[in-house]
Amino acid sequence: MRRYGPDPNSKDPGDSKVTDVDFGKQALGKWCDMQATNEQLDRLGVSDMKYVSGTGEYTISFTLPDNFGKNDGAFIAYSYGRDQVGALIVNGTELPANNASDRVDVGKLLTVGQNTLTIRLNSTLYGRTYFKHSGYLDKGAIFGMGEGVLDTPVPGTYHNGLLGVSIIPYVATTMEAPDAIEDVPATDSLSTSSSAAIYNLQGQRLSTPQRGVNIVGKTKIIVK
Repeated sequence: MRRYGPDPNSKDPGDSKVTDVDFGKQALGKWCDMQATNEQLDRLGVSDMKYVSGTGEYTISFTLPDNFGKNDGAFIAYSYGRDQVGALIVNGTELPANNASDRVDVGKLLTVGQNTLTIRLNSTLYGRTYFKHSGYLDKGAIFGMGEGVLDTPVPGTYHNGLLGVSIIPYVATTMEAPDAIEDVPATDSLSTSSSAAIYNLQGQRLSTPQRGVNIVGKTKIIVK
């Protein structure tokens, strides 16, 4: 977890200090439910995980079998709290962040054997605003509103964290269209069976020939 907080060596509240804290293996869930040690809380500069704002990075490795083929793929589906997805990284390739959907097709990035998935969540500063001590006390200034200024306490419905991740496999198949147009010779002749199917050059079926190029049966005709 990467915390962006005030720099204790600066009097300017706009200056921030980046602190990385490794929580090791954790079950997915809300940040406020994580079992943090006093040392970890001190490094994050808060007294409780519910006040943490920053970036959470989750990484897991999984193995695909030897019969994973070129037509096999998978979606990564995930759910999270009030964060925003900052990045989804599969085997070192970072995909564009997409918060409009809860699943991403990663089929082309997967491989036989071990694969690594990283999901990065970026939180807002909402929780941090409730923590009354922000790191400037020794500089003669206090920043941070404290609980009771907005809602009391930090709303229970507001939480950060990666709540769940699923891998949804699929097999890509090629479907043959029964009315597909193949090997059509060019001609200016209109002599063709009246019962033949009629298409335009976009492959759309027509009830009658239209002005321009039409494909009737397997013959290309031009209607002026």
